[in-house]
Amino acid sequence: VITDKTSAREILESLYEHKLGRASVVAPNGHHFPAPGPAPEGSLGWAADRVRCEGDDLQRLVRGILHGVALATNLDQAAELRARHPSTAFATQHGELIDAAGIVTGGRAGEGATSALQRRDEIVSLGQKLGLVQSELTRHEQVRLGVLSGRDGQKEALESARADVRNKQNELAALRANHGLLEKELQDAENRSAGLKREQERAGQEHEAAKERAQELSGRIAECRRQVEEANSKSTEAMEQAQREAGEQEAAAEQFNELRVQLAAARQLEESLQAQRAPMLSRIEELEETARQREQEKVGAEDRIKSVAEQTEALGREATALQSELDEKQSGLDGLQKERSSLQAEVQSADEGLRQKRREHADMQDQKGKFEVQAAELRLKAENVAEDIRRRHHVELGEVQLDSYALHCAVRDHRKRRKTKGTESETAEGAESGEAVAVEAEAAEDSTGAASEGIEAELDWSEIEAYVTELRDKLDSMGPVNIDAIQEFDELLDRQKFLDEQFTDLTNSKEELLEVIKKINTTTTTLFAETFGKIRDNFRETFKELFGGGKADLALMNEEDPLESGIEIIAKPPGKQLQSVSLLSGGERTMTAVALLFAIYMVKPSPFCILDEMDAPLDESNINRFLAMLDRFVQQSQFLVITHNKRTISRADVLYGVTMEEQGVSKLVSVKFTDTSGNFSKAKAPPRNESTSEEAPAGDLE
Repeated sequence: VITDKTSAREILESLYEHKLGRASVVAPNGHHFPAPGPAPEGSLGWAADRVRCEGDDLQRLVRGILHGVALATNLDQAAELRARHPSTAFATQHGELIDAAGIVTGGRAGEGATSALQRRDEIVSLGQKLGLVQSELTRHEQVRLGVLSGRDGQKEALESARADVRNKQNELAALRANHGLLEKELQDAENRSAGLKREQERAGQEHEAAKERAQELSGRIAECRRQVEEANSKSTEAMEQAQREAGEQEAAAEQFNELRVQLAAARQLEESLQAQRAPMLSRIEELEETARQREQEKVGAEDRIKSVAEQTEALGREATALQSELDEKQSGLDGLQKERSSLQAEVQSADEGLRQKRREHADMQDQKGKFEVQAAELRLKAENVAEDIRRRHHVELGEVQLDSYALHCAVRDHRKRRKTKGTESETAEGAESGEAVAVEAEAAEDSTGAASEGIEAELDWSEIEAYVTELRDKLDSMGPVNIDAIQEFDELLDRQKFLDEQFTDLTNSKEELLEVIKKINTTTTTLFAETFGKIRDNFRETFKELFGGGKADLALMNEEDPLESGIEIIAKPPGKQLQSVSLLSGGERTMTAVALLFAIYMVKPSPFCILDEMDAPLDESNINRFLAMLDRFVQQSQFLVITHNKRTISRADVLYGVTMEEQGVSKLVSVKFTDTSGNFSKAKAPPRNESTSEEAPAGDLE
């Protein structure tokens, strides 16, 4: 019952589209049916008087549906009353109905072999099996959880052993590194000792040379003293001779002057020799002091060498102990690995058993579903047979008494007719009467044989089913004419028109969509060609600017289909032959990529751009060209550059420092980057790795 008459069509279309079945809809109306007269004599009253419902509209609707329907006790009484009142419909207490046209409707559905009790027993049995399977599944799940918990404990022990091994390996690596440092220091000490020995040898050689020089100077001094003494003796002799020989005063005076000159020269030579001897003596003392220091350093180096040798020997013993401990841990780890493998095998076996139980459970569920489907099919088939018998013969299937003798007789008659029809088809026109007599005799023999076999003869149920189908087809061919065929045809015709209109709309939509796609492809191809041409021209210019010359070009690999074509980048730096970008060096490829990036940027600029380590493979000259290219676009876009290059950092307006004190954890640090006035200085490069935990003051870099 609906309240909106316009929704009736939507309800029926939804039932038809989703194949939900058939239904009838009705809307209450305001028609007032006249009050019926007295009920027919002998009836139980009018049906409309025995039905109550809420609401006046529904009450009027019920009265309209049950108008002219009286109640009777049983079907015989209803037939008797119908004979006296032909314009009145009668309904019995058992549900039979004789309508105004005389059509009798009745019957009820019987209970077959697939009753609710049998289905309940089957459900209980399957539930018990399901409980057993679930208990087995729970047991296997507990076993699996126990194995998993044991495996987790083994995993924890294994991880602990691995951590110990890693710690020992780290300690061993540290000891090996310390051992390497000590060996390096030992080598340095040996090298210095060798240098000291060589220096000592040179000092000894210089000392010997100085001693030889000193001995030579001492000899010369002694010679000079001897000459002075000889001159003094000669002077004494001259003075004595002057006293003795007064007359020879002038000659003695001249000789005395010569001797004085020689004495002055000898004294001057002695003073010069004394002056040369003093630095020689100081140098000898310095060399002796240096030799003593070298000797002391040699002794210290030898002591240190002995200490390093002892430490090396101790480290070797400790390394041997650690290696043995590592071998023990490794053997323990191998045992844990084997135990883990066995546990994994047990877990896999348990999982395999669990999967087998689940498959068996799923098979039982499928078998249960198949049984339920078969039961539903058999039940539906039985209901259809009962409904067909009720509709065709107006009897209940449960009330029909089986007559085996009549069934045998019907089968025998059917066989006779079939054989007779086959014989008649084989005989030609004008056959002799003797043949007909033979056929009748054979039929008589068959009849006698069937009678002699009795009721207990075996029946061919496939033949019986074919016979029933043949009879049903004959009955259907003789059935009444469907008076609703014209209406159904009109509905189907309307449905066909609606579907034709939908098909036409879909066809037109498809053509329009293809036309739109064609236009989009055409417009896209045009725009792509224009944009590609602009980027190509810009790429040539930016490439020349970045490389200081050379040639570059962009080419479509499939010009017939530009939207699906690849793009080949061709670059020729100055002094190189024209080649693909894949054959260039790392810095040249980076500069080519920068040229292409800014060529695209010139066609379609962006508010900001992120460059991640783009300047890493560039040298100093290329860095300057890269920064010059950035300066061209910095007025219209904001560039976020991730870099370690000092030149790029010094060109930045704002600087952020990122550090990783813990492995895998990055954080920002404040970086002081100010000039003498306290403001940010763009020209001054920030100190390398300079950070502070203090808050940066106003004007400093955040």
